[in-house]
Order: sequence, then structure tokens, then C-alpha cells
Amino acid sequence: MSTEISAQRLRKQQRHLGALLEQLLGLPAGLRGTFSRIYTRCGKPTCWCTHEPMGHPHTRITWSENGKLTTRKVPADQTQTVINLTNNYRRFRSLRRQLRAAQAEMAGWLDQYEQSIIDRSRRALKFLPPPPKMAPVATRRRRKTEPERKPTM
Repeated sequence: MSTEISAQRLRKQQRHLGALLEQLLGLPAGLRGTFSRIYTRCGKPTCWCTHEPMGHPHTRITWSENGKLTTRKVPADQTQTVINLTNNYRRFRSLRRQLRAAQAEMAGWLDQYEQSIIDRSRRALKFLPPPPKMAPVATRRRRKTEPERKPTM
């Protein structure tokens, strides 16, 4: 791949990264957690909920903090606010994943660009041997060695 094409690709990726970052930084407040509506029965034999399929409606938010799952009731007047805040947080996490993926892609392209400028410089210097043609190295996993077993008597 030529150096010019690599540079163009890197500039385009830089603009993409900038746009993602601007979206991420422009998000309003967010709230980690899952908003849900649940229905329960109160247990009173004369209540209307004993004859209805769903029961009394409740809204709640559930989140994990320090490895502990927490659930709180959401007041009716705060329902829409909590829905919006949890949606904002999900959007933030989505943009953050996209940003990380784009950064990883750009790092790979930067490696290619670096190699292409080194190769071009080496070709220009006649006293250096040409760059070696290297095949991509497959990643290999190390085999786990089993501990030696002591013979049983």
C-alpha cells in the first residue's frame, strides 16, 4: 500500500475519531442501570389484582455497584427522567465501544504506515539491503505443560 493512500486513510480515520469523540462529549447526563416495569399481586383476597392477569404496576431501576445488585422504586413523576437518563448512558457506552474499535483500527493502520515509510527510505538508500518480505506471523498459543506426576507405589 502506498504511503499516500495510507496517509489519506489515517486522516479520514482521525476525522471519524473526532466525530465520535464530539458525540460522546456532547451527551447529556446519564444513569447506569436498567429501567423496568413490573407487576405484582398484593395478596389481599378482595383486591382487584387477584382477578386481573397482571396486577399492580411498579417501576424500578436496577444497577450493579461494587459487585452488588441494587434495585430501587422509581416515583411515577420521575419515570420519564429515569428512562431518558438510562438511554443516555447506553448511548455513551455504545459510542465508547465504537471509539475503542476505531482507535484499534487506526493503530493497525499506523503500524502499516510506519512500515511503508521505513521501506521507502531503505529503498532510497542504495547501500542498505532491500526490506525483507515477511509473511504475517500467526499467533500461537503456548501449550500448557502438565505437571509431572509422581509414580504411585
